[in-house]
Amino acid sequence: MYSAVKKDGVPLHRLARKGEEVEREPKRVRIHRLELARYEETESELVVDCAPGTYVRVLASDLGARLGCGAHLRCLRRLRSGPFDTSHLLTAEQLGKDAEEGVIESRLIPPAEVMGLPVLTLSEDGTRRVLNGGDVSPGARLRVSPGDRVLLVDAAERLLAIGELRPDRRLWPLRVFGGESR
Repeated sequence: MYSAVKKDGVPLHRLARKGEEVEREPKRVRIHRLELARYEETESELVVDCAPGTYVRVLASDLGARLGCGAHLRCLRRLRSGPFDTSHLLTAEQLGKDAEEGVIESRLIPPAEVMGLPVLTLSEDGTRRVLNGGDVSPGARLRVSPGDRVLLVDAAERLLAIGELRPDRRLWPLRVFGGESR
């Protein structure tokens, strides 16, 4: 009940905080790995590698119910999300030091690396068209299929938009980000 899943447009956590409980539909999830990392009489530690949309709190409760002993989470720590894992973590002290030294921007991860989409660098004319909501040609150098999404960047590799290839082989901007109309 304490999740953002909605029932009739209302997040379950809001209903739960009012003391209401509603029937929830079962949901199929994908668990890639479930490892018992530590076991004690009253407490265990599990490592779960799962697909997006898995509620680990519900998984713990369901496991406890199946084992006949009940279970809940005392602690939940996310070790990976998409392309990010704990190797990307920085301390507040390190970030403060980087800010003082004026190098904090070097810590930023380029959007293309995060989003995992093909990248098309636009000409000055293409940049102007996209910033004004216009379409562009992907050219022959970008091999994508209709419906595929592409990151559109300018010559300085600044993210301008996310485009989608339409059946007419034109890239239309779905979301335009930075820059002003030119």
